[in-house]
Amino acid sequence: MTTEKQMHSYGDSSESGDDFSMDERNSPGNSPVPSDGGLCFEGPEKNLEMHFKTRDALGCRAMSREMLDDVCSQAQCCILHKKSNTYFDAYILSESSLFVFHNRIVMKTCGTTTLLRCVPSILSYVRLLGLEFVRVLYSRKNFTFPEAQHFPHGSFEDESSALDRVFAGGPSTQKKKPLHNSAFIVGPLNADHWLTYVHESATATTPVLTIPATVREAVVYNRMVLNVMMFDLDRKVAQLFYRNNYAASLKSDEVAQMQTLNSGIAGIIPCSFIDAHAFEPCGYSMNGIHSDMYQTIHITPEEEGSYASFETTINYGTGSAASGELPLLESKEALREYTLQLVKNVVGIFKPERFMLTVTDCKQNQKDSGGIDAIGMLDEQTSLFLNSRVNAYEKSFASLVQMGPSISCHVSNWGI
Repeated sequence: MTTEKQMHSYGDSSESGDDFSMDERNSPGNSPVPSDGGLCFEGPEKNLEMHFKTRDALGCRAMSREMLDDVCSQAQCCILHKKSNTYFDAYILSESSLFVFHNRIVMKTCGTTTLLRCVPSILSYVRLLGLEFVRVLYSRKNFTFPEAQHFPHGSFEDESSALDRVFAGGPSTQKKKPLHNSAFIVGPLNADHWLTYVHESATATTPVLTIPATVREAVVYNRMVLNVMMFDLDRKVAQLFYRNNYAASLKSDEVAQMQTLNSGIAGIIPCSFIDAHAFEPCGYSMNGIHSDMYQTIHITPEEEGSYASFETTINYGTGSAASGELPLLESKEALREYTLQLVKNVVGIFKPERFMLTVTDCKQNQKDSGGIDAIGMLDEQTSLFLNSRVNAYEKSFASLVQMGPSISCHVSNWGI
């Protein structure tokens, strides 16, 4: 993950479309603060997930590199690495990660990137490929430096309004079908809180048009996304992600491999194939691929605002075993145990002073969930003990939010 001085600059993305007009981007309050204004790098990511229906085996994966480069340029970032398996393509970006599945696109960007400006381009490209829009989910933590953001990210109101305009019934969303949107602010306004926007087409809860035979084995009925955002990292751990702590003769990928091993990141989900990148002079990004699931970690180690994030997808319910190397999560107890162990492993590596936990549940078929309340499984958890009862995190806030017929979210804040 890059620092403010290292960010790839693409200027103002005026080609983003009428939904992000020049007048709005240059209006007072939307101008970024100069880089010498004493602000730290904004580590927490903006998160975008878009779902589609397709009859084609490739679907979104048929997007060309030129298309993806254009999408990234709208968000003011670029592609650094690409790794693929049977199920999806995983890209490390200059400002976080991009995952492209046959039926969905997941994009995370940090700093002062303009993630939402890429939405019109994505819709345009997938329309050319014959895909049907299903839903969009956008979420982020409240910014520490909102005044540094570019339009439409200066406020959640601007972000929600921009998305409303994009999905107001243009051809890419099939105007004849009603659309349903919701925007939520979850958590204390004077502390860490979560902002999330969901927009669904009328077909969002109907069965998929067809499942291509080549990807049928990748489809699972229920999936949740676990996201751990950690702040004020242990300084000894943070030092592992400074380039000058490794021999100058080592190549960047060699440093990244050492950081992955030395920190313990390699052991979080051992069956993952890990692609990592070490930034100059500091910072780290990683994508892990295991079957049709991913994990990703991004680290900003500067003492003034140290931050690390961990995100992974977890399949559960009937037919959830997509890989023999992963546990079968067909009960609430199995899902809870696996999820808690992941959180403990991640928090145990970075030892933050506080962290925010979100679990987003996207049910594909309620009857095959095994009666599991995925987001409710952590509600009764009030303390998180690591190696001993002395080293404990206490939960200061928690909320469960139903964001749509098939989408719900758990948000909680934790601190020592």
